[in-house]
Amino acid sequence: MKVLLINEGSLSDFEVLSLMQERKEQRLHKSAMVAYAERNWMDHKVLKFLTQSHSHCSTLSSSSIQDFLKELEQADLPALTSAEKLQFINHLPTELVDIHLIIEDCAGRFSETQVDELIRIVERTLAAELLERRNADAQAKDTAEAEAEE
Repeated sequence: MKVLLINEGSLSDFEVLSLMQERKEQRLHKSAMVAYAERNWMDHKVLKFLTQSHSHCSTLSSSSIQDFLKELEQADLPALTSAEKLQFINHLPTELVDIHLIIEDCAGRFSETQVDELIRIVERTLAAELLERRNADAQAKDTAEAEAEE
């Protein structure tokens, strides 16, 4: 095996999840080979991490990522680096502190209103489904607590 391109680019968690799910689908159509048992185990662990952990990439879609990138370009904001955009896609920051952790020299590059605009862009595009899930979970919890009190 020959390496053609070294470090061609970085992948988001969403892209890794998509690739791993494709590999899993391909394996289902082929007989499971013992020679690849270790790789299959690693694939399973990566899929489990990306779908069941703190990673919210399972709530994303390629259209939501495209919408996010398009809105960033159209917004009157200082440019983000490609690494910062990748971190936005992977972490879905919806709080001020998250933004400051992702953007290098955030206070020097962005005003408060610009950071608020970044948060609104993330909430409208990347985190829309995640926020809907959180609201539904909170309502279900409130309903359960109200029923328990009665």
